[in-house]
Amino acid sequence: MIPRHFQITISFLLAAILIAGIFIIELRHSEVAQYHQSPSPHPLASGADIREVYLLNDDTLLIDTTAPFADGHPSSVLLEEMTLTSLIETLAANVPGITKVKFLVEGKERQTLAGHVDLMNFYQLNEVHELAKEFE
Repeated sequence: MIPRHFQITISFLLAAILIAGIFIIELRHSEVAQYHQSPSPHPLASGADIREVYLLNDDTLLIDTTAPFADGHPSSVLLEEMTLTSLIETLAANVPGITKVKFLVEGKERQTLAGHVDLMNFYQLNEVHELAKEFE
């Protein structure tokens, strides 16, 4: 038979795990909800999304976005650079070996994201890493 004090301790530990799990789930839901708030600290237009990500030659990624992603993006050099840097850094962390990234909008080249940041050229990963360090 398990001693009573062990039963009580195990019961408290299980309750603490359950409460912590509920708290973590609630935190995750509230963090995602920040992007849908108005005004949001990181606003995204309705319908903004990544359509496809293509891997070319084992070292190049093409990121195809929806039109609302580009058309509805806030027009600011800093915000545009931060968005692209964030996307590139996230993909680089999850797709080993890439060195270049290019953005498309609805499968076509576009001059800028929202009027400032150039989308015609390939982004070199080492340069994006340096830019990301400046944002830290």
